Amino acid sequence: MSGLENLRDVVHQNMIPALERCGIILSRLLGLARFHGPQGSIGFTSPQIARLMDVVACLSLVAHKILLVVMDELELFTAFSSWLRLEIDKHVSSTVSDELTEKEATMDNGRVLQYIQRYLAASPLALYLDKIGQEDWAKDLAVVDDGPSLLDMLDKQLQKHDAGAPHMTAFPKIDFLVDYLSTRAGVVFKDIAEAERRSVHFGRMTRLDIASPISRFDVHMTAVVGTVGLGEEHFRQWVF
Repeated sequence: MSGLENLRDVVHQNMIPALERCGIILSRLLGLARFHGPQGSIGFTSPQIARLMDVVACLSLVAHKILLVVMDELELFTAFSSWLRLEIDKHVSSTVSDELTEKEATMDNGRVLQYIQRYLAASPLALYLDKIGQEDWAKDLAVVDDGPSLLDMLDKQLQKHDAGAPHMTAFPKIDFLVDYLSTRAGVVFKDIAEAERRSVHFGRMTRLDIASPISRFDVHMTAVVGTVGLGEEHFRQWVF
C-alpha cells in the first residue's frame, strides 16, 4: 500500500506538474522560433521545439496512464487484502463465527478476482517502469527518430499492448522517453549556446595618433573601491 501511495504522490504531485511547466516553456520557445523564422539567429527552429513538445506529451500520457493503473490497483488491493484477511481468520479459528460469516457475505468477490487477474501475477506498471535491453532500446530509437508524430505512435503501441498484439517494448518506458528528451534538448541547448557566441560582436579598433613617435610608455592599473548612491553596495573600477 505504501509503495503504491508513494508512486501515486510522486506522479501526481511532481511528475505531472513538472511536465506541465515544461510544456509552457516549450510553447514560449516555439512562439519565439516562429517569430524569428527559419533564418533567425536564435539557435533553434520550430521543428526542434515541436519535437520536444511531442516527447513531453508522450511523457504526460504515460504519467496519466501510470496514475490510472496505480489508483485502480489501490482500490482492488483493498478488496483483496480484506478477503485475504478473512481467509486467514477462517483457517486460524476452529469454528466459523457469525462475524466471519457476515464479512464473507458482504465481500466483493468480483473485485478480488479482478485484482488476482490483473495485478497479482504481473503488474501492468511493468509496461512503463520495467527495465529493457539495449537491443530493444536501439531498435525502438531508430523507429522513433523517423516517426512523424510520437504521441500518435505511442497511442497506437499502447492499443496494441492492450489487444495482446506485438508492440514496441522500449518506447512506452519512462526511462526511454526521458533519455530521448534529454538528448534532443541537449542538442537544442548546444545550438543556442553556439548562436549566442556567434552573436557577440566586438567593436572596431580605434587608432590613436599623436603625430609623433612614441618611444616610451607606461601603463598603470589601479583598483578604486567606492559606493553606489546612499547604499552600502561597493563597486570596483579599474583605472588605467
